[in-house]
Amino acid sequence: MAKLTNRVLKLLGKNGEALPGFIALKLCPDILSVLTSDLRCICVTGTNGKTTTTHFIRVIMENLYPDAVMKSIEGVNLPQSVVWDFIKNGDPKWKYAVIECDEDYTPVLFKSIKPDIIVVTNISEDQVSRFPSVEYVRDRIDTAIATTPDSVLCLNANDELTMTLAQKCTNTALLFGKESETSGELKVSWNGISKAEGEGQRFSLQSEDGEFNVKLAFPGSYNAYNVMAALCACSLYRKDMASCASMLESVQPCPSRMETMKMGGVPMRTILVKNVASFDATIEYISTVTKAVRLVIAQAAEIPDDMDTAWVAKVNLKKLRESKFIEKIFVTGTCAEVWKGHLYKSGFTESDVCVIHDFDTLMNELIKHESEVIWLPCYSESCRIDKEISLWKIRN
Repeated sequence: MAKLTNRVLKLLGKNGEALPGFIALKLCPDILSVLTSDLRCICVTGTNGKTTTTHFIRVIMENLYPDAVMKSIEGVNLPQSVVWDFIKNGDPKWKYAVIECDEDYTPVLFKSIKPDIIVVTNISEDQVSRFPSVEYVRDRIDTAIATTPDSVLCLNANDELTMTLAQKCTNTALLFGKESETSGELKVSWNGISKAEGEGQRFSLQSEDGEFNVKLAFPGSYNAYNVMAALCACSLYRKDMASCASMLESVQPCPSRMETMKMGGVPMRTILVKNVASFDATIEYISTVTKAVRLVIAQAAEIPDDMDTAWVAKVNLKKLRESKFIEKIFVTGTCAEVWKGHLYKSGFTESDVCVIHDFDTLMNELIKHESEVIWLPCYSESCRIDKEISLWKIRN
């Protein structure tokens, strides 16, 4: 029924990744337990970094166990989508699966999947309109972990709320993070230093076997946490972290997570930002850029995003304002006026900010100059921009 539904949706030109799984769950509520019963699963949850961490783990596991790791749809994390992922990609030859899990649905997912390993990247304020509090998110994950006492936890030791899970649960917990910011015993740690290397970066990690270097083909020092989370999880299958880290050298970023492209000869980079924490991390990265860039803040208040725009005022734009390399900030999307107001309150002027809603007009402005463009879209704007870019390429 799920496969038939997917085919009908595709014929109608619709996205068929959620409804098929929803129907399967209605017809067989325990289908996920059945589909994962013979698999060793790693589940990744948390507020930020889930998709990238899942991607890193999957790459390492595919290197460790060729042809034994389930292929998967990148970025799906709701129960109905996870179910469809297993129906679509399930195969008797798979022995392992790496699954991204939405924080709010972890009790349902963990209870069905019974993962070997649970990775929690961090717990911070996400969508104000979706979650009543950050403690609510922590409690949801805590409730989920209680259903899987044999799962090994991989936790961010520098995140205060994530660490409370280790205190509340009886599960074995492995910790990762900056050694200078925690007193706990870390499975893998980072000294906090990241050096640019071409379009990528290099940093050093420390494990019980000694120090080793990590190279990534894309920037963003916060990705050190995603790497540590991945290595921490995979260390239960292969203890040599250095060899696992080397498997990530040529890995390309996930869509909208530091993804690069060229439009009209102009280099562009897309960074998904959806809440205060992800904006803070992205602004930290932009503040290290030492060449001329233009920013496009593309934010909306639609169903996949935060319907409450109050969080925008909490984003600290001081480092953006102090940067000497930001030539212009373009603002688009349904939250354009909210962001324009926040930019003005943060010290930007009318000459610094330009609101453009029409995509063709925006693109024509962006390709007038050679300096790099950094897009900062939320979920819904990221999807819209992808479609608009495809149409723009056809027209041009």
